[in-house]
Amino acid sequence: MSMIEEREVFPIRKVQATFSDGRASEAEIRHLAGVYGTVRKVMHNDKGETAYIYYNRVDDAIAAATNATEPIPLEGGGTMLIVPCPASKILWVRVRLDPRDEDRLYEVFGHYGTVVDVFVANGRGYLFVEMKDEVQAVEALKDLQDKPLFDGGPRAILDFHRGPTVERIRKNYEQDEQVYAKDRRANDFRGRSRGGHRGPRDFRDHRDHRDHRDHRDQGNHYHREDRRRGGEVERSVSMYPSGSPQVTSISYHNRHFQRQGGFGNHRSRG
Repeated sequence: MSMIEEREVFPIRKVQATFSDGRASEAEIRHLAGVYGTVRKVMHNDKGETAYIYYNRVDDAIAAATNATEPIPLEGGGTMLIVPCPASKILWVRVRLDPRDEDRLYEVFGHYGTVVDVFVANGRGYLFVEMKDEVQAVEALKDLQDKPLFDGGPRAILDFHRGPTVERIRKNYEQDEQVYAKDRRANDFRGRSRGGHRGPRDFRDHRDHRDHRDHRDQGNHYHREDRRRGGEVERSVSMYPSGSPQVTSISYHNRHFQRQGGFGNHRSRG
């Protein structure tokens, strides 16, 4: 296997920008790096000393890493230098696969060397492959970039991942899933403790039932209430023009209350 040369350009969609005596804004980086193609996003590191510039096309990133050999002056002072991203033994692969395909991934990437670990982020649309060294990872990236990993499968986008090992990535993912599951259970409990949500269908049925209830039902309701209180009720019923009954007057004769003149007039007997 050949060694990795200094400033070797890899077929990936990002380049690295280093700054001297200052830090450039995202807008300024997009403007300066946009000479070579459309910039998709810019990500600064925590200290602001470097940044990753992501292009929409691999060819644009290759052109930027190849042609931008001189420092570029910045408006606030200092310079920005675009360099190829360094290689890593861990590959980030953007492709939607099932965790049950991990054995097949060992076989695919095993053609380029020793596969240390593989992790498929279920439902996230990406996975990680850790090779034994950077040379093996570079060969796999060059050969599989923008190609399907399996026959008839979707095309994969590969990139270098500079960070923790795949084992650490897996543990972080499992911890995040536990936190999400705990939050979901808490939200479900809060919904049940407050009675939950009946849903649009139940609410519509209840509304229709309420709208179809006529005034005769209301009169029966008041009559039942009065009978429970031990009193007597007198009702005067007329007819609407549409033919439905209308309770025009209800008088309650008991010691609690009396209602006359319809449903909106309350008078206390004292």
